[in-house]
Amino acid sequence: MYHRIGDTKLDRRYSVTPQEFQKQMRFLRDHEFRVVGLATLLELLAGKQQPPGKVTAITFDDGFEDTIDHACPILKDFNYPATFFIVSSLMGGTNEWMQGAGYPVARLIGWDQARRVVAEGFSVGSHTAKHPILPEIDEDVAVREIRDSKYCIEDRLGIPVDFFAYPYGRFDQRIRNLVQDSGYQAACSTQAGFNGHQVDPFALRRLDIYGTDMLSTFGRKLLFGENQMNLSRLAKYYLRRGAARFAVK
Repeated sequence: MYHRIGDTKLDRRYSVTPQEFQKQMRFLRDHEFRVVGLATLLELLAGKQQPPGKVTAITFDDGFEDTIDHACPILKDFNYPATFFIVSSLMGGTNEWMQGAGYPVARLIGWDQARRVVAEGFSVGSHTAKHPILPEIDEDVAVREIRDSKYCIEDRLGIPVDFFAYPYGRFDQRIRNLVQDSGYQAACSTQAGFNGHQVDPFALRRLDIYGTDMLSTFGRKLLFGENQMNLSRLAKYYLRRGAARFAVK
């Protein structure tokens, strides 16, 4: 899970530089990860056998303009699919939901840019209409945020919208069911971890990639399926690996 791909130094938590993003994509290639779209991921998860090799999907929340400008060319160079989750009522506007918390103002893509994203072969999903905290709003408002954003994107872009991402990662069973009832095929959370065959498709796990992550941190996230891996757990992991190799010999 990414948010922004850009050069801004004001938002290092959510913004990965284009240079680091390119290194991370090269890491996936060099370490033989199979990068798939969310539709393919769902098919693999629905199967009974473990898919061959290491599989991952790439997603972007919010639809920042700099993300589109920087990420799409790099993804095309590696021939990697990706899904961009957009906020339908704020298209062409700014990240209003972040500004009260002190984050810098950032432009969001407009509909013409979203059409370009689709034309270039990438997927677009819904991130609601206005980016609210869904469990904290009335059900009728939540239904409009979830359902109407899907219909709006489908109407404006002429594509089916099968995937949803919960704003702030916040959802409960009621919200989860509303997303399913609105016709989506799956939804992405912000809970870290790996997705196995038993995962709820409306609570897909994702790894949050920070702008402060070194390439070694990126690799550890993919290895452990966690956003944070403290030194104690890392040391225990390598001790277990060393013991296992010693036992085999």
